[in-house]
Amino acid sequence: MIRKLLILFLITDLLLLIIAFFVGGQGWVLNTQVAFFSSLLVTFGSFNSYKKMIEARVSTGEIPIQRDLLDEIDDKYELYDDEDKRVDEILVEEKKKALNVKANLENLKTTAPATFSLYRIGGYFVLFASFVFLAENSLFIITPYLIGLLIVPLMTTFSLIFIK
Repeated sequence: MIRKLLILFLITDLLLLIIAFFVGGQGWVLNTQVAFFSSLLVTFGSFNSYKKMIEARVSTGEIPIQRDLLDEIDDKYELYDDEDKRVDEILVEEKKKALNVKANLENLKTTAPATFSLYRIGGYFVLFASFVFLAENSLFIITPYLIGLLIVPLMTTFSLIFIK
């Protein structure tokens, strides 16, 4: 999957490079490429940190309960698990879960390493530093920069929908 994503990003970047050159010249190419690679670093930093977090949870045995095959087929999105409960009862239960400070702190404790990983923080630092560099040197053009930033999330979403 990672290889397919990298190929998709490479092809998309080549198309972006060609279009940016013909639309706006060197300024557009610089802004789209800086934003594209900054966004790519943030995405892969996030992916890598969450991957490590999940691998750690699997190694410690924190694996969610697996549903049987029949449940997966009949109720793929777990829509009918609370059939016998009324909507107001479900809402009360969910509000209690949301207000449970101890559970929220436990969740924060387990997800903090992924949130504050060096890969992810490094990606955001590169994004910020590249933005400041372009702005300070009067090279910043907002339209190609935003296009470059949006390409990675859009292609990631596209790949989740269409690439298996």
